[in-house]
Amino acid sequence: MMKKIFLVCIIGLLFSSCVHDPIAGEPIIPKVLEPRDTSKVYFVNDLLPILRSSCAIPGCHDAATPAANINLTSYESILASKVGGEPILVPGKPLQSKLYRATRGLDILVAMPTPFNFQITDKDKNMIAKWIAQGALNNECEYICDEGEITYFGTIRPLIDKYCTGCHYGLYPSDDILLETHGQVAELALNGKLYNALLGQNGVARMPQLAAMPDCEIAQIKEWIDAGAPRN
Repeated sequence: MMKKIFLVCIIGLLFSSCVHDPIAGEPIIPKVLEPRDTSKVYFVNDLLPILRSSCAIPGCHDAATPAANINLTSYESILASKVGGEPILVPGKPLQSKLYRATRGLDILVAMPTPFNFQITDKDKNMIAKWIAQGALNNECEYICDEGEITYFGTIRPLIDKYCTGCHYGLYPSDDILLETHGQVAELALNGKLYNALLGQNGVARMPQLAAMPDCEIAQIKEWIDAGAPRN
């Protein structure tokens, strides 16, 4: 009897020491991200949110309605997109990449995004060129937020523009929600909808849709909201 109990204990220890659940399968291993190198442009951190907000929107270059068969929702879809049979992305060569050339209007009459959409800045356009010149890698680094004072114009507005304004802008904003002004952002902040959307809680759909905002950036927005969503 004692031998049976001892054998059961040994088997239990073996299963409890496993690093994965034998029923559920292999464990989810946390992704180890490289520290940020300020000389690099990171696709996941820096570029993809801007493309998704200002370019990969309904009627333009999202997955459901890819204008000119150009889908800018992911790294893989960007690589697969072509114009006239030629890839829109040529790693290492910004001036041969239509992804960049379109932002400068080098091949078309109107630069992208169109005047009806939220515009990306010259800084963003230069960032696209720099990313391509660095090899157009599907790279990602640690998300590190500035620990200085959180202000609307210095902290919150850049985050809203990076992740949200592209879809909530102009004559046809998503869900009829505009995020162009402080007043519009503050209203959603103070009634709880903005924070609920960032977490996808209390019956509010998570935003941004394709990928959650990093935790440290959500924390910055929460701190600003808790301070009364000031226009500072």
